Amino acid sequence: MTSPVTDASPSGWDAWITPGRFAALLGLLIFAMFPDVLLGTRTFVFRDFGLYSYPVAHHVRESFWRGEMPLWNPLNNCGIPFFAQWSTMALYPPFLFCVLFPLSWSLGVFCLLHLVWAGLGMYFLAHRWTGSRFGAAAAGLVFVFNGIMLSCLIWPYYVAVISWSPFVWLATERAWREGGRWIPLAALAGAMQMLAGIPEIILLTWLTLAALLAVELFAGTGPRALWLGRCLLVIALVTALGAVQIFPFLDFLPHSHRDSGYAGGEWAMPGTGWANFLVPLFLCYETSTGVFMQHNQGVVSSYYQGIGVAVLAVSAVWLAPERRVRVLAALTLLCVVLAMGPDGAVYSWLRKVFPPLGLMRYPVKFVFLVLFTAPLLCAFALRALAAGDAAAQRRRWRVPVALAAAAGLLIAGLLLYVNHFPQEASDRVATLWNGVTRAVLLALMLGALWRVLRAPAGRPQMFAVAVFLLLLWADLATHVPRQNPTTSRDLFDTQLPPLQALRPAPRPGEARAMLRGSAILQFSEKMLKDPFNTFLLQRLGLFADTNLPEGLAKVDGFYSLFLRREHEVFPRVFGYTNTINEPLADFLGVAQVTSTTNIFAWTARTNFMPLITAGQRVVFADGTNTLAALESPNFNPRAVVFLPPAARVSFTATNATAAQVTMKSFAAHRIECDVTATQPAVLVIAQANYPAWKARVNGTLVPLWHANHAFQAVPVPAGTSRVTLTYEDRAYTLGKWLSLLAFVGCAAACVRRRPPAVPPAPV
Repeated sequence: MTSPVTDASPSGWDAWITPGRFAALLGLLIFAMFPDVLLGTRTFVFRDFGLYSYPVAHHVRESFWRGEMPLWNPLNNCGIPFFAQWSTMALYPPFLFCVLFPLSWSLGVFCLLHLVWAGLGMYFLAHRWTGSRFGAAAAGLVFVFNGIMLSCLIWPYYVAVISWSPFVWLATERAWREGGRWIPLAALAGAMQMLAGIPEIILLTWLTLAALLAVELFAGTGPRALWLGRCLLVIALVTALGAVQIFPFLDFLPHSHRDSGYAGGEWAMPGTGWANFLVPLFLCYETSTGVFMQHNQGVVSSYYQGIGVAVLAVSAVWLAPERRVRVLAALTLLCVVLAMGPDGAVYSWLRKVFPPLGLMRYPVKFVFLVLFTAPLLCAFALRALAAGDAAAQRRRWRVPVALAAAAGLLIAGLLLYVNHFPQEASDRVATLWNGVTRAVLLALMLGALWRVLRAPAGRPQMFAVAVFLLLLWADLATHVPRQNPTTSRDLFDTQLPPLQALRPAPRPGEARAMLRGSAILQFSEKMLKDPFNTFLLQRLGLFADTNLPEGLAKVDGFYSLFLRREHEVFPRVFGYTNTINEPLADFLGVAQVTSTTNIFAWTARTNFMPLITAGQRVVFADGTNTLAALESPNFNPRAVVFLPPAARVSFTATNATAAQVTMKSFAAHRIECDVTATQPAVLVIAQANYPAWKARVNGTLVPLWHANHAFQAVPVPAGTSRVTLTYEDRAYTLGKWLSLLAFVGCAAACVRRRPPAVPPAPV
């Protein structure tokens, strides 16, 4: 593998594309695409942005303004670890921007600012690897405006993680080559990515780096032991710096509903998915919102990288036969095959060899690696085309021309297929128009690129460069319609009066709301053309996590990880019908339930139980029998509570007891009440149990047991007792101190001045 190049420019025109000019171009193009978001008149709303990203960001922001760290969320899923989800960005430093400024404006701008950061990172990385500023600028534009990145605007944490990947690659490579300050700088870049979230993208980032380093070590291009040692040191420092986020996540994962057998291969790239790299709308359908999606794949709305980029990326394999290029090309091919899931054969085999792969639910996420590799391969091809004299350029030019002709034939074949064999729910006219447009843009890009290479030096050549870059952007910006619908900020800025007027109010510590299963299905499947009305109705129905801005508690929620036991109880509260399990709903404190005739309206329930009760008769049963009992119509949570057999050591008295509970306080991380009982009794809290919760009776630590399979039970003595439950996340505390120590060390290493060079002694 060749060493990094500082400048391979064939002429002065390449040097014109400075980082400052590229950043200005990037900013102008982002403004051209999203002026309403930047100016604050509208904001993103499509899918997870409104249903998860904004509510979660709102919860973090409000928690900070209250002066607390959002470790536990009492508003969803009868309580759920919140910070440990690894997608809340609670300790990601740039998120302070969203804390200080109005969230309905700042969260969208936060995403767009990370696009600028991502483009600059790819520019610097591509320039270091190729020495071509022209190739670096093209790589930066492609990295920012491709279909995957634009799809990720609904997930601010995805955009943040992706934006740091080029800097992690760049700094880590310099760290293993040069050492010194690059080691702590690489660690800090990796830690920023860690704190932003999304383990899958982080893993792909570091696996690619490992592959690049392995090839270098195998080729013997440098001191193997030294380079490997430096890289391992960077990884150790990144782990230490990110421990505050990693430790709680790893502590939560064994208690979550995900395991190595969780993924089933759903939402994989279809077997024909490769065609969408050439014709973005091939076999796609238009949703009611106007956004096109692939059949049976609902993660990203597009993974198109650009028709010109596809041709140039493949050209790089012939034009720049370096080891680095071959590694990037091989990884691209492998990840596209893996993204096809079971249809690609390799995915199923790899899951058998490496079972933890099953933790990644959607195989299509493997295609995210193409987001990084395609722009870099494009930069290598542009460098190769611009190198050498005119005769050498003409010889190399045959490769992209031949590949462009092949791409044109493939596009024609795909369009003929769509025309003669129209698919159900696919838009044939839109696909035909889209394919023809890509073919025309490919021809224009090749013409502009030829002009770049052959135009007279000076302004004509710089003009040709600008035209080529703008064509790259135009191809990506127009490849699908309406990829990121926006709506008025007013929809986010206020709480909805109908929800605030609910009586009884589903407030934390008092009661909960619950959607019927039929309502969840309808909200999941039906959207209106107008994003404003769609999201307004979703908010009125408290769908997904839209309850968080309202400050209302409910039984369900929308997260990556759920507590396994609570997740097993949840479907037993209701089936995906209009019926609900009334006794279990009583136990969970359900005071409001979706109307049977209107999914946007609520019906009050008056027979719900307080969230904290005491005195029930204790029945010991294993998990299987407990779940069966919860489903029984004879289940009476007022009279009986089911505990695991191991709890016998704490409950010597199992009969029903007269007991009274007086609530003192109920907060996210602390619950306090007084219990008066005539005999030893059980205190039952209808909150999901998790090891971080600790129970104390009159100041003495006591065991906290699983009640009714997933919730909390505390043994209390006869008489009056003060019971306190506190959330004490030791994984977070340990990680916090380790991260702080590692940060101090890295900061000191970065600012430490090198000793002055000692002049040679006179001879």
